[in-house]
Amino acid sequence: MLTEYGNQNSGLYVASRGPSSFEVRASADKDPATFGYMVVAKRKDAPDARMPRISAQDLFPPPASTVAKELSPAAKELSPFLPPVVLPDRPHN
Repeated sequence: MLTEYGNQNSGLYVASRGPSSFEVRASADKDPATFGYMVVAKRKDAPDARMPRISAQDLFPPPASTVAKELSPAAKELSPFLPPVVLPDRPHN
């Protein structure tokens, strides 16, 4: 995945890729562009296991004043993968 930095709108794309490299080009003829990238792949040494299903209530618990002090079993399984969530006490308008 490519993310172009700045406001250049150069139309970046991956022109070619190989086992250890890839080439990025711009569809617009502009000054050099800066970008970030992320490579996503499946590991060969890991099983094709899916993350456990959880309910919306586990993801979006009630306000802190009504929350139990201990996480649910589903939330405990996901806690290493998720950043801490801070929810407002009331929705923003």
